[in-house]
Amino acid sequence: MGFAENLQFMRQKKGYTQEQIAEQLQVSRQSVSKWESGGSFPEMDKLIQLSGLFQCSMDVLVQEDARASYVEEHEEYDKHMDEYSRAVTSGVGLLLFGTAVYELLSGVYVAEKLCDMLFMFFVVAAVLIFVVQGMKHSEFTRKYPVVGNIYTDKETDAFQKRYITMCAAGIGLFFCGFIFELAMDGVALQSRFNEEAVHGVFMLIVTAAASLLVYAGMQKKKYSVNDYNDENMPGKDKRLIGRICGTIMMAAAIVFLLGGFLANAWNVSWVAFPVGGILCGIVSTLMVRERK
Repeated sequence: MGFAENLQFMRQKKGYTQEQIAEQLQVSRQSVSKWESGGSFPEMDKLIQLSGLFQCSMDVLVQEDARASYVEEHEEYDKHMDEYSRAVTSGVGLLLFGTAVYELLSGVYVAEKLCDMLFMFFVVAAVLIFVVQGMKHSEFTRKYPVVGNIYTDKETDAFQKRYITMCAAGIGLFFCGFIFELAMDGVALQSRFNEEAVHGVFMLIVTAAASLLVYAGMQKKKYSVNDYNDENMPGKDKRLIGRICGTIMMAAAIVFLLGGFLANAWNVSWVAFPVGGILCGIVSTLMVRERK
C-alpha cells in the first residue's frame, strides 16, 4: 500500500470524512481527494499533522501497509498491556502479601529471623517482576511509541462499568479491613496468638483490596490510549518524568518498609504506595500539559 491507500484506510478507520480532514488541516476537500487518488502529495507539515491526527508514525502512513500495521500493533498493544497490568499487580500484591505472612507468622510466635527471611523472598520476587516487566515495557514503548485507539465506544463503556465495580469492591475491602481491626482491638486472644496475627489478617484484606485497585488502575491505563501516546513523548521530558516517578515510588517502598519494621505500622505504612501513585499521576499530568 502507498500513501494514497493508507490515507483512505486511516481516514475511514477513524470515521472522518474528507471534509473533516480538510478542515483539520486547513486545506480544501479537493486537496484531500487528490491525495487519496494519488493525484498529488501533501507537504511535510501536512504529513506531520496527519500522523498526529491518526496517531501513527509517518513511516506507517507514507511507506508501510497501514492495514497490516494497524492489526499488528493493536494486537501487540492489547496483549502487552494485559501482561503489564498483571505483572504490576502481582508485584504490589507480593509486597503486601509478604507483609501479611510476616505478621501472621509473628502472630503465632515463629522465630523473627525466619519471618524476615520469608519476607525478603517476597521482596526479591516483587523486585524481579518490576525490573523484568519495566524492561519489557520500555522495549515495547520504544517499538510502538504511538498507537491508534483500537477500542470502540462500546468496549470502553463496558470497561468503565467493570472499572467502577472493581474500585467499589477494592474500597469496600479496605473498609472491611479497618472494621476488622477496630473490632479486634482489645479482644482477648488465645495464648498461642498475639496481636500480630490480627494485623496479619488485616494485611491479607489490604492485599486483596490494593491488588484489585492496582489492577483496575492499570486496565484503565490500557484503555487510555491517548495518555499512553502522551507518556511516550520523545525527548528529555519523557526521561525526566520517568526519573521523578521512579524516585517517588522508590521513596514509597522505603517508607513502607521502614514504617513496618521500625515502627511496626504495617497497617498504616501501605498508604505510601497509593500516595506515590497519585503523586506520579500529578507530576505526569502537569509536565505533559506544560509541554503542550
